[in-house]
Amino acid sequence: MQAKEVNVHHIVYTHQNAMATASGSASWNGEEVFGGGIDFAGMDYTAGIQNYETFWNWASGTGFATDGTPLAINLGGDALFWIGDSIHRVEGVTFSYTDLLSDWTIRSEDGVIDLTFHPISMRSGNIDFVIIVSRFFQPFGSFTGTITGPDGTVYEIDTMIGVTEEHFAKW
Repeated sequence: MQAKEVNVHHIVYTHQNAMATASGSASWNGEEVFGGGIDFAGMDYTAGIQNYETFWNWASGTGFATDGTPLAINLGGDALFWIGDSIHRVEGVTFSYTDLLSDWTIRSEDGVIDLTFHPISMRSGNIDFVIIVSRFFQPFGSFTGTITGPDGTVYEIDTMIGVTEEHFAKW
């Protein structure tokens, strides 16, 4: 009997909640970075069958536009953003940076997303078991820029707290 080649397709399930109410504060070098009021937290749970070797960039953040509108982003393979309690999809998001702790430019090809990420510091991990590898870098900091709603409203952001990621994996 001959072995039969099995084709495994890319199947992924993601559950995202970017508008969970949260409160608290954080300090960096003795200065309060954010806090003192109600804000939002994001959760992103993903499971699935990925390509054997894969690389991605990702960005996630929550906060308010300068006019007080709650906003959130979860930008990666499935790029989503929230304006208040409505969720929207955007495609063609690109990430540009010279090194992990320099400013990142994050834009969608249609101009809906036009953000700059300003890292404060970073966490990272490097698991290398030859056939299983997870090498990731997650700078955390704040976003500035604009998000344009489906009705054409431009939401200005002067501080949205969040994280970006560069990740290489073998599964």
